[in-house]
Amino acid sequence: MGDPACAALADCLSSCNTGPCAQMCREVAPPESSARYDAIFACGREQGCGEPGGGFSDDCMEARCGEVLMACYGPPPDPPPAGMGVLTCQELGTCLGGCVPGDIACRDDCYRSASPEGNGQYTDVVGCIDMCPDGDYACRFTDCREALTSCYGPQPPGPMGAGSCGEMNGCLAACEPGDGACQSACYASSSTGAFNAFFALGACIDGSGCPAPADTACIQTACGDEWGACFGSVPMGMANCAEFNECVSACEGDADCFDQCVAEASVQGYSTWIAAIDCINEAGCANGDQACVDANCAAEVEACVGPQVRPAGNATCLQFNQCLATCEGARACQDNCITMASPEGYRRLVAVFDCFRANDCQGDDPNCQRLCANQIMACETHR
Repeated sequence: MGDPACAALADCLSSCNTGPCAQMCREVAPPESSARYDAIFACGREQGCGEPGGGFSDDCMEARCGEVLMACYGPPPDPPPAGMGVLTCQELGTCLGGCVPGDIACRDDCYRSASPEGNGQYTDVVGCIDMCPDGDYACRFTDCREALTSCYGPQPPGPMGAGSCGEMNGCLAACEPGDGACQSACYASSSTGAFNAFFALGACIDGSGCPAPADTACIQTACGDEWGACFGSVPMGMANCAEFNECVSACEGDADCFDQCVAEASVQGYSTWIAAIDCINEAGCANGDQACVDANCAAEVEACVGPQVRPAGNATCLQFNQCLATCEGARACQDNCITMASPEGYRRLVAVFDCFRANDCQGDDPNCQRLCANQIMACETHR
């Protein structure tokens, strides 16, 4: 009918904020008591009682893991009188989230502190969410929208579109802070699967201890499955940032090719590349605007591909183009041609290449020659 040493271990761990403290609690507890305590969390994971933020639902735990809870804490006391305090529904949820799973006394104190209205609203939220399948966040935000709004305020709409998880993430990143209309449009544009994958990743990040969103490597390690479900492949290879960048450049926007490049990249290489891309996007640099990249993200780009080669010679645009034509893709040769080019010759040839890419030119397409006539003429007349 309970294990006092197991309950004492739970109390000890709940007061710890460091690894050494938790280790000391473990060393004092008998092995069988530690096993009973760990069984509580194992049951919670197996029964799908996890909640966003890394905690467990008390109601779910009591319903599905009663035996392991009783083995540690003993039988629960009679239900406390609820709704005798002043806590709102949201404050009650926060209070319960701070309780160690199975800590009946903490749970009872929270319910006693809730107002009648807060307790009723929270009960409605939990009852509705329990009707949704595990991990079905679309169900929660659609079927339980009224209950959630009563407790937590306005909620994002459920999915109504076909957008991917990555597209929704990019959409949200582009919204100005506090722009609820923009954020709501992003949520609504996603598919049900993408919506669930996005919130599953968020729940995992909340419980991972990673300093989101900055530490991508930590997140990918702790939440690899969730990351893969949202964004595609997880880096598991050996390619460094420069090698990954070359691989992605060769994909020319093909999603399957990009996923393969990610799978071949190392975690460090991928994270360094993401940091450079994020910097360029946040700086608002247009495609090909090297001056913007140099001014705002030189350190991030150099961390990925090494020191940048700069045009510092006197070769004209045509001479620069002729030099590149002899390289046959060799990086060292291309770098040497860039060094020999004049800054103006480099700029004019880049303008030609940008025009060709923008018009999807293939080979000596006469139509593209006409579409890019101004850029070609500017290159040919450079002296």
